[in-house]
Amino acid sequence: MEANFKFHPVGQGCFYSGGINNFGFRHRNNTFNCVYDCGTLSERQLLYNEINSFKNRLNYSELDVLFLSHLDDDHINGVSNLLNGITCKHIYLPYLTPIQRLYVVIKHKPKNTNDYDDFIRFIESPHDYLLNIDDSEIGEIIYIYGNSDGKVNIDDFPNKPIKPDEINFELQDDLEFLSEDELSRDMKEIISIDNNRIKFKKGNKTISLHRIWEFYLYHIPAIQEQVKELIQAINDLYNFKLTDEITQSELVTILGNKDYLKELRKCYRKIFKNLNKTGLIVQHKPLGYEFIELYKRDIKSYFNNNFYSCEKLLRKNNFIIRKSQDYNKGVTLLTGDICLNQIEDSEYIRDHLKYVIVFQVPHHGSNTGWDSRYLENLNYRGLTSSIINFGYGNKFGHPTLNVLRDLIEYNFDIRFCTQLEKFYYWVRLYF
Repeated sequence: MEANFKFHPVGQGCFYSGGINNFGFRHRNNTFNCVYDCGTLSERQLLYNEINSFKNRLNYSELDVLFLSHLDDDHINGVSNLLNGITCKHIYLPYLTPIQRLYVVIKHKPKNTNDYDDFIRFIESPHDYLLNIDDSEIGEIIYIYGNSDGKVNIDDFPNKPIKPDEINFELQDDLEFLSEDELSRDMKEIISIDNNRIKFKKGNKTISLHRIWEFYLYHIPAIQEQVKELIQAINDLYNFKLTDEITQSELVTILGNKDYLKELRKCYRKIFKNLNKTGLIVQHKPLGYEFIELYKRDIKSYFNNNFYSCEKLLRKNNFIIRKSQDYNKGVTLLTGDICLNQIEDSEYIRDHLKYVIVFQVPHHGSNTGWDSRYLENLNYRGLTSSIINFGYGNKFGHPTLNVLRDLIEYNFDIRFCTQLEKFYYWVRLYF
């Protein structure tokens, strides 16, 4: 079997896709397709070009699973284009309360009016937005909130290889539902909209393709700091009488007045960086193999001034072949915008750090939440590729110099993913 994964060249954002194929590329009808995040703050046409190329590979049919790490614009603003005209069986995204979604809006500065209005519609009600994308068919939407207790058992599948006729491409979800007592009023209202397709579950569990591939989800909930101050400002501006939370209808009212949103943005901009701590971590790895091979490649493109048509393509090949004793679990760690220390909040992730072959550097290589002490256990034998998603010319200064210095000091294989560079890799499994 062969699995291929790609960090697409979309600039300041993230679009990551993958396909797990039965017996290589010749059998595309037996392919499991996944996406992690889909957005950019760079030239939007770059993202659209990559989405169209990906959908052509899908033959405009089915996307098995879409993961959204968090709700920032640069990670979700291509989702409607991605899902338009196709079927998506499963969507996993973190749950944010109405007031936490308001935090997300306040920390964003609008650029293009149409794009910003589309972003507002998503934040008002993510599930309603996703279920009403033109010409799309959504199987189910799973909000992840918090994590289940207990330890996730590490499998012994590499010692129990499967036979080709046993391969099953159906996704098996082992995530736990939130109990009735754990559901908030807002959650219960959302479930009442479509009980069959909208669900609330916990992280710290796995979803898998039979004994072929595993996706482990871990959710870091948003920190709800200084809520009282924000509530007071909302009451003053909108003449509300709120106490400690806002309802869905109140959120819609608040987001409908852009002038007041500007005032909220001025007053509270300093505290909104805390939302970078929230997000959905996805760690994935192969199962059931006798031995494994890894192939890596990055490509740097030179575009014309409009960043549209490709004039020249330079390829840098880096093929690495290792047997299972070196890449025992072939782990990819996708982090979104979390803080680096949070990768060790999960015992299951800690158990797999030395097997990570591809590591997404959190928050585009920002200083926010960066702590080099947590790199020591991550780079296994100096073989781990660290992928930095950023856009040339971004106003945030990503990636920062100290992040690059730390990655060099710990001997990471550093790869850029920008408007001009992409990175993809294959994992081949032998049964």
